[in-house]
Amino acid sequence: MRRIAQTTIALLAALACLPVATAAGNADGVVRIGPPPPLPEGATVEGDADAGKELQLMVALQPRDPAALERFANAVSTPGSGSFGDYVSVPEFARRFGATPADIAGVRTALEREGLDIGAAGRNHLSLPVTDTVAAAEEAFGVSIQRVRLMSGRVAYRNNRAPAIPADAPRSSA
Repeated sequence: MRRIAQTTIALLAALACLPVATAAGNADGVVRIGPPPPLPEGATVEGDADAGKELQLMVALQPRDPAALERFANAVSTPGSGSFGDYVSVPEFARRFGATPADIAGVRTALEREGLDIGAAGRNHLSLPVTDTVAAAEEAFGVSIQRVRLMSGRVAYRNNRAPAIPADAPRSSA
């Protein structure tokens, strides 16, 4: 089964990430990624976010070999394992597990075609920061963004449904 290169899109600005999910396509030339983030316990939706509000979002990229990454994480964190505590540097992690340079470039291009402002890939090659307005994010990802009041009183933002991305965004085998 083919999976989209970016498996999560955090539209809830530093509050939650969408779970890894297989993308489902539709006739509009887009695929939706996972479900919308759940409303945190005790939070209330206050209404639609201001269209001009600037958001800082994170597009998470699929690791090049998720199964190998899971095995590595288990090995280095399991007492008694021969690899326990044998962590790797960030550059080594990026080389072994991060998205490939071609996938990063392809995702960047797909998101830039949607008019989004994309930053430099994270050092581990598993994320791309996006800074843009609520209106631009809603248009690019095919969602409505809601203003949410958390139990702590802090204001956060959540998308009302699974984000959509262009169907021609880079994909990798999983």
